[in-house]
Parts: sequence; structure tokens; C-alpha cells
Amino acid sequence: NPGNEPVRLSGWILRDELDVHDFLLPETFLLPGAYLVLCEDAARFNRAYPSVANFVGDFAFGLDNSGDTIRLFDALGNPMLSLNYDDQAPWPSEADGGGHTLNLIDPGSFGSSPTVWKLSAGLGGSPGSSEP
Repeated sequence: NPGNEPVRLSGWILRDELDVHDFLLPETFLLPGAYLVLCEDAARFNRAYPSVANFVGDFAFGLDNSGDTIRLFDALGNPMLSLNYDDQAPWPSEADGGGHTLNLIDPGSFGSSPTVWKLSAGLGGSPGSSEP
């Protein structure tokens, strides 16, 4: 949440490129400056990152490693985010199954351009926080 006010995410919907793939976010508030991880498999995520507490899941569809669309809608159905990513240049190849993640350079600049994203410094990224 790059804003100055808490955001109530309850009833927001995560979708990929297909409208039939949707995940309804549970009762969740996101404080200013806070992060929330949305997990396909919450139990698996918790085993991999036991120190991360700010996550919700499970959504019953995956985000394709070779490129996909991530869309987020508020509780009224208004589009709040639409993001396309790919595994072809100029996107970093290390994020294509190599263990790195992609992080926003500026949390307020969501976009589908690879120029607003950077490769995580370490393998596995830094889920649930800004990367130091």
C-alpha cells in the first residue's frame, strides 16, 4: 500500500487473464507502507517463508511462468491493477524459473513495462516486504 491510508481489501478479486480464474480476498486491511502476499498455495508458502505473516491464499489457478496477466478488482468490480509480464527479453531471464523474483522499482508505479521492475537481489526474493 503506497498510500497514506489503510486500504480494506475485503471482497477484492484477483484474476489472471481468464475471468473464470478468480480469488476473492478475505477480510483484510493493508496499512500504509505494508505488503500482502497472495499465494496459490498458502501452506507451501508458509513452509518456504515461515517468518512472513502477511499472506493470504489459496487461489485455485497458477500464474504462468512464461508470462501472464495479473488483474486486481476492488469489491465493486472496478479494475485497480492490470499487469502483463513475460519471460522474454527485455524481462530478466533470471526470474524465469531461476529462483529470483521481480520487484517494483517504485511501489507507486505498477506497470507492464519491464523498465519499472528489477530482479530480486537474492534467490527467493523478499516476499511480504520491500527489498533492502
